[in-house]
Amino acid sequence: MEQTKSGLRKVNREQAIELVKESKSNPEAKGIILLGKVGTGKTETIRTSRMTTARNLYDVYTETDRNKPNGTEGVRQVINNMIDYERRNVTIDEIGVEDNAKKFGNTLDPIEWCVMNIYEANQKTLHTELDDAKQIRLYMTSNLNINSLETRYGDRVIDRLHQMCDIYVLDDTNLRR
Repeated sequence: MEQTKSGLRKVNREQAIELVKESKSNPEAKGIILLGKVGTGKTETIRTSRMTTARNLYDVYTETDRNKPNGTEGVRQVINNMIDYERRNVTIDEIGVEDNAKKFGNTLDPIEWCVMNIYEANQKTLHTELDDAKQIRLYMTSNLNINSLETRYGDRVIDRLHQMCDIYVLDDTNLRR
């Protein structure tokens, strides 16, 4: 596979679909993050596995704002609602477009909160007698490149994402044109 300047592997749509299917069928595999330009099929690739529903965190969070508590508790409820507990997957579409939550003047980035909490939960699981099938895996998409994600979320979050996920650039033609 060809690599980007930042060292990420470039894949086409068919390769990405196979990678996602392999990841979801192998309990020891990492999650996957698909980066790429608008319209290249990142969301559809995640959905093609038919093992999860990709949800846009912004849309889910907006639904939560209307119906549930705001701020950090709202973010917690959103993320908990997005976890597919049977398969231990969390799929978030279009990271990088979500708004931060506020509670008592404190700002909470929902993606940072999600990544850090899943990372911590997975670390606890590693140190118990449970097997890797109990690990929560992240599947994410973004139109941002890895450098933009690092600027937005910081080194610590990106480091955790690299540890929990294989990150690919979906380098294909725009399906919408």
